[in-house]
Amino acid sequence: MREGERLSDVLVISPLCGVSASYGTETAENISTDYRCLVENLLNAQVDAELGDEKVISEFGRIESGMFFVGRAAYRLVIVPQTLSLMENTVLLLREFAEQGGQIWYCGDSERNEEFKLSKMPKGTVVQNRGKLLEKHIAYSGYQRPVILYTEESCELLHGVLIHTRRIDGKYRSHIWAGSELRGQKVKICLYAPDGENAVDCVDIISQKRTALSCVREGDKLVIFLDLLPDSSVVLEWSKSEATIEPSKQYEFFREYTVSDYTASLDSDNALTLDYAEISVNGEAYSEKRPVVRMLKFLYEEREKFPSELPMPVKLKYRFECSEELELMGIKAVIENEFVRKIEVNGIELLNKAENWWIDRKFGEYDIGCYLQAGDNTVILYYELPPSPKGTRADGFESERNRFFFPVEPDSIYIKGDFDVLTTAGFVNKGNCYRVGGDEFLLSPSTKRQFGDITKQNSWFYRGDVNYTFSLTCNKDIRYGLLLVDAKGIGAEITVGDNTYIALSLKEAIDITELLTEGENLITVKLLGHNRNLLGPHHHIKGETSMVGPDTFEGQFGFEDFVSPEIKTENTWTDDYHFVPFGCSDIRVMEEKPKE
Repeated sequence: MREGERLSDVLVISPLCGVSASYGTETAENISTDYRCLVENLLNAQVDAELGDEKVISEFGRIESGMFFVGRAAYRLVIVPQTLSLMENTVLLLREFAEQGGQIWYCGDSERNEEFKLSKMPKGTVVQNRGKLLEKHIAYSGYQRPVILYTEESCELLHGVLIHTRRIDGKYRSHIWAGSELRGQKVKICLYAPDGENAVDCVDIISQKRTALSCVREGDKLVIFLDLLPDSSVVLEWSKSEATIEPSKQYEFFREYTVSDYTASLDSDNALTLDYAEISVNGEAYSEKRPVVRMLKFLYEEREKFPSELPMPVKLKYRFECSEELELMGIKAVIENEFVRKIEVNGIELLNKAENWWIDRKFGEYDIGCYLQAGDNTVILYYELPPSPKGTRADGFESERNRFFFPVEPDSIYIKGDFDVLTTAGFVNKGNCYRVGGDEFLLSPSTKRQFGDITKQNSWFYRGDVNYTFSLTCNKDIRYGLLLVDAKGIGAEITVGDNTYIALSLKEAIDITELLTEGENLITVKLLGHNRNLLGPHHHIKGETSMVGPDTFEGQFGFEDFVSPEIKTENTWTDDYHFVPFGCSDIRVMEEKPKE
């Protein structure tokens, strides 16, 4: 552990000055908690960082050739956690570091502290101190870890391990510790090998016995697979060897072309979210339509005026429109029906129970096609509201506010079926999302889908997958890859006959050679969808937010917005809808042939 040079080029500055400045207050506790979470998140992200005390940095810190030095230790990334203050010399060093191209990350809610403004700090990147988001930023930034462990099954970053890597006499040694929470599994280990290292040994530190491991090279990394058990440790060494890694066969680029003869289709029903409703309390006239998610406080304020021993009757009326040409049979309504007393469609009470459930077991699915008509349609839900033992608002820390709920909560409903969802208001492409004005949508007959963004092909609220099917004639000596150009989805499932492959990364070509047989193959690429466009948040002024929480849906400024300093208002609601892209612009076939 003490031999050679430790490969740790990330420095996390201790927020001790900020804690001291607010000692004994809730602010100090929050800074301390955030700092602990940051260190834990970095360890989970397999970043072997060192912690920097500002007094030590003040005495031994310097900037040379774009590196932040503390004594003999050199860092190319400096992380500033949430704090209230930094020593003046630390700020001067950070400024010099930034001017020489060094990377600085600011983690935490520093932007909104009175005493500590990022606008006065050296240029850097605001990074969210949330586990998965921090991992994504590390990957996006291109930060190079010397060792990375992935689960073999899903190729996700492995959590529950600690990694310490050193450079010793021209070779690398990494100590890997697996925690007790880790379940025994085979893992993929990527070892940074920029100088032609080609041999990997597993070392028993006590006996010094070495076991050579099979490895393959992927770019500047060596890849091995190992079984990793809970409460175990592994020591790996990799270096140059006289032996060379012999690939089974070398291939070179042959040609590429775009799939032209294909069919594209939705894998499940299209949908329309109805999140506005008119409201009637205790038999009074209906109000103007309003957002369902924003009426709960009003309802329970009215409930407090009502006799406590009686339930307060409430009706919500949802409206949607069908075109003259639309086939109505088969259209269904999905209703979160746990607290619903009665359902009416166009004035007719639904006496049948939910036929099925959709997404969640409390989302009941009702066949309403026979009750619908061309033009305007209504769905009325009847509720009885009991008193709210917690009142109408939650105070305190974020976790307390997020646990608050009303005993009965009316919600959005969903219409699903084989139809298109047309918008009469038009839309604006904001780059990462579309803004659709108002809530005027029309259900019309379904049309053919094609390459390009499925969302704006009248599938605004669609939450399913999309299938692209085509034929490919294959030669047994050729390797085949598929590139899903500009793909927007959470992954892809590729099926050829009885063979299926799931790809989680859509940025590079997907090797499908092992799925194919010589001759003609029928290929289905299923791009996997998500719930974002169905469930929202639809009405945040930013469109597509960096973080999501209860406040994001309700349209009020909350902790979720701290990474968006451009938001200056407490009200973050807009009546416009926002949807994210989904689909791919085309599929390209990449062919490689054996090198001569």
